[in-house]
Amino acid sequence: MDNQGIIPEEILRQRASLYASNRQEEIQDVIDQLLVFCLQSQWFGISMKMVEKIESFRDCLFIPRTKPTILGLVNILGNFLPVVDIRQLLHLPPLQTVDRNTCSFVVVAPSISFIADEITGVASVSSSSVVFQDVSQEKSAFIRSIVEVKINNVMYQVAWLKNSICEEIL
Repeated sequence: MDNQGIIPEEILRQRASLYASNRQEEIQDVIDQLLVFCLQSQWFGISMKMVEKIESFRDCLFIPRTKPTILGLVNILGNFLPVVDIRQLLHLPPLQTVDRNTCSFVVVAPSISFIADEITGVASVSSSSVVFQDVSQEKSAFIRSIVEVKINNVMYQVAWLKNSICEEIL
């Protein structure tokens, strides 16, 4: 400081550079943002890059002679999208009843949707979040890894779904 209590510009630049580099390291460690949701009391996450929107639950129209993984069609803003039962793909018990107050449609890619029991929130995933890389063979086609994330000060272990699940569904 000079005699008037002003910090010289060079010191301010150094401090700014130091703070910016620390923040940059934190940002670079973030791998992805996940939408965390619940199916059958198990937590799953899908990359926010794949999520187009989240809608409150509404009835879906049953279509005969479709794949067993297709529950029907839903009209979202004039677009009819297939509603996929990802529970079957993940070897979970099928959807029995739908609680209209808690269930949501998650629209992934611009062409499909699925029903989630509960939407928990969005979490950042860093390389240090990965807890377990190897997943059982039957589910490994759709699960990238198990990660630990924090949402509203609560820790969750989440099965991080592969982006390719969207292509596999249809």
